[in-house]
Amino acid sequence: MASATVDGRPTATLNLYPNPSRGQVTVLLNQKAGADYKLRLSNIIGQEIRSIALKPELTSSGLPLDLSDLRAGVYFYSLLVDGKVTTTRRLILQN
Repeated sequence: MASATVDGRPTATLNLYPNPSRGQVTVLLNQKAGADYKLRLSNIIGQEIRSIALKPELTSSGLPLDLSDLRAGVYFYSLLVDGKVTTTRRLILQN
């Protein structure tokens, strides 16, 4: 789980599962404060592959995301809160 903090207090938690995945993942965002949330997916060399606006009312129970068009490998997903990266985690896609 990736957690964002403000003044040391948790404000949002982002989780993508299953990890490793075969392309179908679920995005789960638990948030505390009203803010602009985005998921940014990058490849191993830091190029942005996807940027997805996250609406807490749609992602609190799990939002399906299809990444099956991407090649197998290691990717990084970041939680952006109001345009600032708060956390980054690794996602492994398998064939």
